[in-house]
Amino acid sequence: MGYLNTWKTICLLVAYLAASSLLPAQAADPPPDLVVLSPSLVEIIFALGAESRIAAVSRYAEWPKAAQSLPRVGGGLDPSIETILAFNPGSILTSGTTLSPPLQQLQRLGLHVEALPSDTIDDIFENIDILGQRLNREQAAQQLIGGLRQEMEALPHLRSPRPTVLVIFGIEGNLTAGAGTFSSEIIQLAGGINLGDSLDGPWPLFSPEMILQADPDIILFSLSHPEEIRAVDHFKQNSKWKGLTAVQTGRIHTVPDSLLAIPGPRFMETVRRLLSLIQPSTHASPPQD
Repeated sequence: MGYLNTWKTICLLVAYLAASSLLPAQAADPPPDLVVLSPSLVEIIFALGAESRIAAVSRYAEWPKAAQSLPRVGGGLDPSIETILAFNPGSILTSGTTLSPPLQQLQRLGLHVEALPSDTIDDIFENIDILGQRLNREQAAQQLIGGLRQEMEALPHLRSPRPTVLVIFGIEGNLTAGAGTFSSEIIQLAGGINLGDSLDGPWPLFSPEMILQADPDIILFSLSHPEEIRAVDHFKQNSKWKGLTAVQTGRIHTVPDSLLAIPGPRFMETVRRLLSLIQPSTHASPPQD
């Protein structure tokens, strides 16, 4: 009897092991192997649930909050080559169409360095799709893209005439968003006319005389530091600007530059926020055929 029971046990064990070998193995994520120098790409990777793949980020990665605890390797233009090499990354990802000299040097050393265009809303969708495939998050990518497109389609009817909007990056700056940029597209989705579209280049400079001549209905300051918000009061009180329509009607607003300058998966949050500033009455206005 003891011999028979032992034989049965062995047979059951063999059958179990054979059956187990037929089951699909649960694919585990590789260890952290990505150095991501673009905040927008960091946001996408987190949105896809693949943040465990990130080994390090740039100094500008601030969202989501969990990204703030990741190791830093400098910026996209001035990354630390030595620090990046210490991570032995499988890939280095950045935004744009060209590589900075340090990234070119890393490429010459044999590392995989790639720049993904991140200038428009279409680029956001393309990058979500690309990263979803590479990080084994195809389903999450398609769900994210589908959800964002649905939100775009659900935007309320926009009233006419649309107000003119001037975006100013930084309180002391003279930089705005030109045609074909993510920031310009966001303003259009939120029901405004971007004055920077009439200037040359994607990130044109403007002069005080140009502001006075254009006389925008709304001025949006895209700010990176909370203390800059106080400086907006000085702008409002400056006698040079007292004749501007935006000053007289109190339509000077501030937005974090993380929303208006980073083309990532939070862009519909930015649209809704600007919609409440640019077309505040649209929430009660149903779509019209």
